[in-house]
Amino acid sequence: MVTKTGLPEGMERGILWLMKLRTDLLKYATPQETIKEAVANNPRYKAEPLFSQTGTGSLSPASTEQYAKEVERSTARIQKALRLSAKSGSRGVLKKAA
Repeated sequence: MVTKTGLPEGMERGILWLMKLRTDLLKYATPQETIKEAVANNPRYKAEPLFSQTGTGSLSPASTEQYAKEVERSTARIQKALRLSAKSGSRGVLKKAA
């Protein structure tokens, strides 16, 4: 049961995690990277039976292996953008991938 505060019953407080979105790194994203990611997720895509009429579909859940590869690709894209940002003099912080 959820209370009027939006928290599950029995919880008095919640934790709010602040997150800074690095929209400044978007300028380093390329159409080729977007296409590469779309192609990588293509096998998970399931079109609706009336796709030609509706133009919609859905993604099936990723397997553990697919998710690990997705995280790896995402981390590589972020590191690349941070390197480019550092070269151009932006204030982004370059961290080594773990």
